[in-house]
Amino acid sequence: REDRRLSNDVFPLNYAIDLEVNVRGHAGAKRSEFNGTVTIYLDIRKPTAIMELHSKELIIDNAKLRESEIFSKPIDVSRISFNPERETISIHMNRTLLPGEMFMLISHTADSLKWMHTDYMRIGWLQIVNWKKTILSRDSKLNASLDSNGPFILASNNFPTGARLWFPCFDESDKKVATFEVQINHPSGLNAYANTDVERIDSIGPGRKLSVFEKTQSLATYQVALSINHLAIQPIEVGGYGKIRLISSKNSHEYTSSQDIGDNRNER
Repeated sequence: REDRRLSNDVFPLNYAIDLEVNVRGHAGAKRSEFNGTVTIYLDIRKPTAIMELHSKELIIDNAKLRESEIFSKPIDVSRISFNPERETISIHMNRTLLPGEMFMLISHTADSLKWMHTDYMRIGWLQIVNWKKTILSRDSKLNASLDSNGPFILASNNFPTGARLWFPCFDESDKKVATFEVQINHPSGLNAYANTDVERIDSIGPGRKLSVFEKTQSLATYQVALSINHLAIQPIEVGGYGKIRLISSKNSHEYTSSQDIGDNRNER
């Protein structure tokens, strides 16, 4: 009966997620894994010297917190504590943050390519540094097949509390106030998909490209979607829904037209 929800002292307003994803069999990768940086723009609602957010099975080295002035010094983070039972980390700071102060939290992995979002240089941020993870399926039978030649499809599964498995966040549905900006460094032979359309694609080295997505509307963390795969996208007009994007393999015939999707929209 213990209440395990996060406090309402701090709310996220925006997440900027930068991921470097390796997919086994592509660009010389021997296993599927990722590391990344998340920048969280924060709303401080009550005085707090300890900030708790969700993180599960992620390797995190350190965190930084910066207030609103562009040339301000980072606020010292004395330590990061981990609570596996609550699936959280706590950021312990050297002073109390007060309501009305603007901060940003950033977390990134040691081996990741790091991009600083210039849009946020004038507001505060908190930086959680260094997380990474090897990707495995929760189905052990699928893990046993990792010696096959693929192809492999990597996809997020955030509902109801899966977001904390791939980036530190406030993983609760009542904190549906944040927008998301996602960019992914991934093998150039694969496509990356997220909630919004791709804004641009940059070549960043042999066998690698950077897919930058448009900013989302306000979402809960369980609504954030991400996939890296070899599949193509097919825009379809669906009555009552507008345009949707269907991603499917060539041998998939479950939905072949907008009529199929429309007929089954109450089931899916």
